[in-house]
Amino acid sequence: MAALQLDPWRQTGDPEADGIAKAVHEGGSEFGGKGFAAVAALVGKWNPGQPMDTRMPPEMAEFLLRPYQLPAWADLAAVQRAQAFYACNDAAGQVVLATCSLPVLYIYPEVCTALVSTGRLLRFVRPRLEETLVFVEQAMRPGSLNGPGEGWQWMRKVRLLHAIIRITCAMPAHSFMPDNAIACLAAQMSTEMLHPMALWKEATADKPDHVPLNQVELAFVLQTFSWLMVASFDKLGIDMSASEHVDFISAWSLVGHMIGIVDDLLPGSLALPDTGAAEQIYEGILGGLLAVDDPLLPERPKDPLNQKPALLEDGRILMGALLVVLVDILRNQVPAPFRAFVARWHWLDDAVQSLPRMIVRRMLGLPTAQLLRLGRLPLLHWIVGTLALKLIDLRKWNDA
Repeated sequence: MAALQLDPWRQTGDPEADGIAKAVHEGGSEFGGKGFAAVAALVGKWNPGQPMDTRMPPEMAEFLLRPYQLPAWADLAAVQRAQAFYACNDAAGQVVLATCSLPVLYIYPEVCTALVSTGRLLRFVRPRLEETLVFVEQAMRPGSLNGPGEGWQWMRKVRLLHAIIRITCAMPAHSFMPDNAIACLAAQMSTEMLHPMALWKEATADKPDHVPLNQVELAFVLQTFSWLMVASFDKLGIDMSASEHVDFISAWSLVGHMIGIVDDLLPGSLALPDTGAAEQIYEGILGGLLAVDDPLLPERPKDPLNQKPALLEDGRILMGALLVVLVDILRNQVPAPFRAFVARWHWLDDAVQSLPRMIVRRMLGLPTAQLLRLGRLPLLHWIVGTLALKLIDLRKWNDA
């Protein structure tokens, strides 16, 4: 298979959705100029299938409800088979999302920066995880992509939110400052530290032609739901046939098309017919992300276009916050007969609290785990964790 040319797509966003977001930003409505930062919350709070806020900009409202013209390569039969498979394994899918799909994004500084710039990811790790689960559930809900309805509207919503983030990252710092002079001075430090454009410039200082949430970044995120999900099911003991692999990747390629990814980066499309390209896209981008200077790993290959090591600190902080959430979730899944022992013996509780780190390390693989500074567990915790995994069925972790 010929190597994919990714670099040109790092300079491309989503022209259709970006044009709508830009029109609102430059328009004269309450969401123009400084008011644009508030439109993300308006779109984010809208639940597809429900009435919209009357303040929704008309061009955005029309975009959110606009029907899709599905591409000629869309195989709805394959989509329905993939959705049926996921419906039987949705709890396992949630494990993959929480312990692999989301954590692997933390080594991608540009994606982290774009998400952190919304002010949501660090403060609301649990809601972000829940939003990701909802998106996947909507995409994989049987029949959701067949025609107009909530499923299509969810795809439109995600696509528009990405466009809003791109515009937000390009807005000058004064756009986020309050009009009141005193409040402006009080907010100056936090604005300089957290302003989206400042964060984005830091993350892309060596890549001035890249745009936020560009096509390559979106393609990588898509493959964390597609190829990485397929590869991770095997780690959870869920067998997939070769045809089920193809169906699953084809289904997510259709989702990718609907959220604005170009066909050139969608395995199974007319432009990229081989669904095996899903692995090539994911592993190719991941390989570049892992090529970071590390004084303890001098043999690791270096990527001259890759991020500075210091920029990974945000991702490591986010990983720590996610582990706190996963600990809370997992402790609720301790079988009832063992809860008294965990409560009585603190060393056992410590071991249980280390279990999410053990699972994430196992799901991500050693190179990615090392980059996120997910160290190996103490021997006692590893032994207890290994035994615990025999008692806690990860494929049913969130059924309660």
